[in-house]
Amino acid sequence: MLGFQIQSEYIWYQHTASRLPAGVVVIKKIEQQTALRPWSYLHPQTLRFIAADVANASANNLNPDVKLVDLYFFERRAQARRVPQVVHCRQHAQADFSAQLQIPEGDTAVNGSWKKLSSDDPLLTALCSNEEHN
Repeated sequence: MLGFQIQSEYIWYQHTASRLPAGVVVIKKIEQQTALRPWSYLHPQTLRFIAADVANASANNLNPDVKLVDLYFFERRAQARRVPQVVHCRQHAQADFSAQLQIPEGDTAVNGSWKKLSSDDPLLTALCSNEEHN
């Protein structure tokens, strides 16, 4: 029984990720090690991951460098959560989608509501890779 449980925890990520629709890309997987599962120190388990629905992302009408994308947070034994995010491809920034979020026009700098991302952030790579200026 214990062996089956361990195997199920190790194959959960591969099984769940393989069932994602086309255009939904895994951008981060979180591996865990815990004393309650000593074998996880030899081979960490992926019990959470984040995926982005790149295929259905939409560009802003006023500033095409700004895109709205749904992120999905998956966790073993929990229901997936969808979190809409806004990404500025040129300025390498991300913000929570809300009616109060100010979308910068043109090359106007983003305000404090935005979180800066590194130029090699997996979300930027997945979402903005077709952008010539990224």
